[in-house]
Amino acid sequence: STSSKKLSLTKDLEFKNTTFTEVNSDALQSVSFSEYGVQSGDTLLTDGLKYYTSSKDLLYADHGKSVGDMVYLRDNIIFEETNGLVYKTDVANLNKTTEFLDVPTKFTATKEENIFRGESMTYNMKNMELRANIVHVTMKRVSN
Repeated sequence: STSSKKLSLTKDLEFKNTTFTEVNSDALQSVSFSEYGVQSGDTLLTDGLKYYTSSKDLLYADHGKSVGDMVYLRDNIIFEETNGLVYKTDVANLNKTTEFLDVPTKFTATKEENIFRGESMTYNMKNMELRANIVHVTMKRVSN
């Protein structure tokens, strides 16, 4: 059973295996795919979410809840940057307008053999700027 199916909502829309493309008058804003979803009023609940940002970064999550400009992600979240850095966590909140990803819980980031573990982080997707409370770093040695 999934979080979307557990809620007793008045369903305005229910869908399976659906792709949404969000655009404004200037450009593509995001593309998302969901295995299952329910729209009720201004709340969209999704399971099996894949979300591509305008900068082509990719977010996966078992469950998502969208209200206005915010997407609240839960369980098995994977965030893949276009430069190859991959973050994993269980809770993240995305502001679609500012493209800030807030991770208030422990996370692991990896790129090749480099591993970063932290307590929390905020990532600016537009500027590729990370602010994090890093607890442990394991770096691959580079020989000259």
